[in-house]
Amino acid sequence: MQYLTRRVRLLVGLLAGIGLSPAVLAEGTNSGSVVTNSVSLSYEVNSVAQTGSASVDFTVDRKLNLQVVTQNSDWVTVLPGQTGTPGSVGALDYLVTNTSNDTVGVVVRLIDRAALAVTGFTAQVGSPSAFAPSPATGTMWNDENDNDLIDGAEASAALNATGVTSLNLGNMAEDATTNIKVVVNVGSSATGDQYRSFTLVAALANAGTALTGDNSGNAAPGGSSTDAANDINAVETVFADAGSANSEDIQFNFVAGSALASADAAQDGQSADTSGFVTVLTLSVAKHVQVLYDPISGNAYNGSGAASGANPKAIPGAVLMYVIGVVNNTGSLSAANVEIDDDIPDASSEVLEGDQANPSTAIDVPASVTFDVGGVSTSFTLDRAGVLSNPDQVWVQGCGAASATGQAFSAGDPEINNAAIGTCDAGESGYVVYLVTINDA
Repeated sequence: MQYLTRRVRLLVGLLAGIGLSPAVLAEGTNSGSVVTNSVSLSYEVNSVAQTGSASVDFTVDRKLNLQVVTQNSDWVTVLPGQTGTPGSVGALDYLVTNTSNDTVGVVVRLIDRAALAVTGFTAQVGSPSAFAPSPATGTMWNDENDNDLIDGAEASAALNATGVTSLNLGNMAEDATTNIKVVVNVGSSATGDQYRSFTLVAALANAGTALTGDNSGNAAPGGSSTDAANDINAVETVFADAGSANSEDIQFNFVAGSALASADAAQDGQSADTSGFVTVLTLSVAKHVQVLYDPISGNAYNGSGAASGANPKAIPGAVLMYVIGVVNNTGSLSAANVEIDDDIPDASSEVLEGDQANPSTAIDVPASVTFDVGGVSTSFTLDRAGVLSNPDQVWVQGCGAASATGQAFSAGDPEINNAAIGTCDAGESGYVVYLVTINDA
């Protein structure tokens, strides 16, 4: 930052003149800078040259301003039962910037706001509830190098059981920035679409104690200030923070140690922003196996998919059906690009993919199968008009309205690779089904 000094030379003739001091631009100039304005005068009396000069000084005051802006554009997703370990799970991220014209101390408070809505984030689903535990547990830290880890001398703190966690950032140079990160633990009882919101409040401070006011009548919450006459040669302090238009970005009373209901105001010596987490449930997958045929007992099902009364056993030459089911239990969120990979023993091992041992035998499949997927009893209706009409193929039922389609086993590789289920919206399910024959060679 720089300041501007001007020197003006006035020629006023033979008689005495008047010196006029020009304006000086000091915005952005470092606090404590001494700005000097000089004036010089030249004239003649009886052909004798004369000169005169004068100067005045003023000291640039402190224009103090903090900005807190979350770097999260939407809810950060978390899973039931997760441990909030920095670097391994999603974190709230707040950027704190000192836009003052001086180095200044900064202290922060993280306020647990339960299931509070956040302006600009995706609208909450249903009647929002906060996931356990309450208050939240986890870690807040000053991630100075922004690598999502706590390393070096970075300050950190466990989330406080009172719901308000403190951190002292020390002194920040003008225009310096730092990231405050937050991770949380999530109770195993959490369900999808539960929330936990946090407001970060950063305050101007001196030696770790928040400033209670400036020299221009602007008070911090719980503090006081007098608009005193300006001392032109002293360094005085003026709060210049802009405040927040969002009601959830509340003030904090650093004197009493309590959060306030009012939104962050302009010129209050602090800045606030809010972010939060949302729980999602994992996409559940489970595998079902059933003996459809053996060369002694015959088919377990007739051509309509009903039980035939036969009870085939898993002997060499028997044909088994595998069904792999997926269910989206993620609440309101969709799972995209869902694919299944499955390991089938190769042809020299116990089973052969498809009905290779009985290529001329009609193997009937059940009309539907039901088994637990993620602890939920889920029924899959087999599309008998298409599924397994070619027993040497893999059949895929996509989520939603997608119909079953056949695809060949990978050439030269009995693995099922990237069987595409597609996009599964909340509550939707899909499956992969195929036959194997127990090797009787």
